[in-house]
This record gives sequence, structure tokens and C-alpha cells, in this order.
Amino acid sequence: MAKPKMNVKTDICTVNALLEQGHPRMVGQEDLRRVSSVASELATGSTILEMGPWLGFLSVELARHGDLHVVDNFVWTKDHARRVPGFIEIGDSFKPLFEDIMARTEGVPTVHESDFGDFEWDGPQIDLLVVDSPKNPKALFECLSSVIEALVPGARVLIKNGLNPKQHQMMGYIDRLIRLGLFDFDQDNDFQRCNIASLTVKAATGARSGILSDALRSEPMSQESADPAPHFFAVVQMSQQVQTGQWSKAYETLAATAANPEMLRLWEELEVTLSSDVPPMELAIFSEIAPS
Repeated sequence: MAKPKMNVKTDICTVNALLEQGHPRMVGQEDLRRVSSVASELATGSTILEMGPWLGFLSVELARHGDLHVVDNFVWTKDHARRVPGFIEIGDSFKPLFEDIMARTEGVPTVHESDFGDFEWDGPQIDLLVVDSPKNPKALFECLSSVIEALVPGARVLIKNGLNPKQHQMMGYIDRLIRLGLFDFDQDNDFQRCNIASLTVKAATGARSGILSDALRSEPMSQESADPAPHFFAVVQMSQQVQTGQWSKAYETLAATAANPEMLRLWEELEVTLSSDVPPMELAIFSEIAPS
């Protein structure tokens, strides 16, 4: 990866003035509360890895609860420039700005500058992994594959947008990882308040990388492969089956899932994200039934 240019403007920017306007962020206050709650359960001296810190909104909180490492390529994008205009040129490095911000906080993290797909972890075992960047299965796979064997048994994994219906492809991947036994789904997840998926590592070291690869297959898992996933994953599973034309399996999943108002709301959100290749008449008939 070519090193991004350092922007002189980054070195002379007034970080305090930027922070006085409110710490720039791409996550909500509920996300912060969720991350803080999980991090507060860690033992003293725990190792935390955050993938995709941007300007450190979550990093500041995470650094209070353990030895924080962050990894990012630190390349300023159009989305960054839209949120914080005038500080850095698109394509330049925002690493100096990130480090300036973190220097004003209680904890200074160890910074790893790398694309997620090229990252190699050589540190201690990881107690908490926070992933805030991917929005599709391949991108999530790239984040997890470099560190999955380094997570302690029972480590917590927090995935931003892991419970976001708009990212149903990635939700389907997480569903398969749960069904294949890589993770347990934490029972205190609440998708109505926060779309971060909270998971606990279940599989033994040595088996995890293979599960990550196996779960990348595009077809939905069968209902018999494991205990039924939480109802919102069942809705995601139905959407994946509909998307791939597996209508009989979609109806089987529907029949095996107890309906409730949350499922109806989720289905309505997911339905509009389905490909235009799905036959509209069949989708309309299915939608009349699912999940009422």
C-alpha cells in the first residue's frame, strides 16, 4: 500500500477548536454506551483492539479500560471530508490528526497503520475486539481473519452495523458464524437501541480461521445446522433465501419462526433492500404472509 501524503494543514490545525464543535464521529451515543458497558467488564490490563477508529470517538472511551491498539490505513475519504470539511485533503493521511486528538485524552493507544486485509497482529492475546468499518461479508472477513486466532477464549467482539438491517448481507454472514459455532450471540443485544452486534468467542483456537472461510459461502444456512438464531437473524435469513430464489426454504424458515411486531418492522426494512432481480409478484405474496 502506498503511503498517503502527510498534509501540512493537519499539523497546524486547531484540534481544540474542532473538538469544541463536538468530537467528530460516525457512531451514536447509544453505540458509545454499548461499547463502554462491555469495556467496563474487562479486567485491568486487558488488551483491546479497535479496527477503524476514525478520529477516536470510541477510542477515547476504550483507552480508559485497557491497553488499546488501533488499526486503520488513515486515508482521508470523501465521506470524512463531508463530515469534517477543510481540515485534510482527500487521499491524505489523518493519522497526525488522530494522534493529536488522542494525546489530549487519558490514554494514548498503540497505532498500527495498515489496510485491514494486510494487517498482521503480533501482540498479546486480545480480550476485546471492536470492528467499525465493514458493511459486507468480505470486508468483515478481512477484519476478522487477521486477528481471530489471537482472541482469548471468551473474548468479546463488537461489530458496528452487525444488527443493521440495511447491511443484511453482513448480518447473514454473522448469522452463519454463530450457527457454525465461532461465536455465541450475547443475550443483552438490543437492535432497537443500538446496531452493534455483541458476540462472545466460542470456538477453540485453530478452528476459527476455517469457520470464517466456510461462512463466506453465499447460500443461507439450513435451520437444522444449529439452534435457531435470534428472530432478527431469522428475518435476515429469509431475506437471503428470497434474494437467491430459494422460496421453499424461505417459507420453511418463516414457518419455524414465531412472529412478533419486531419481525414485521425488520422485514419491512429489509424488503426495500432486496435486489430488483427478485420477482415482484412472488415477493408481494411472501410479504403478505411474512412475518405477520
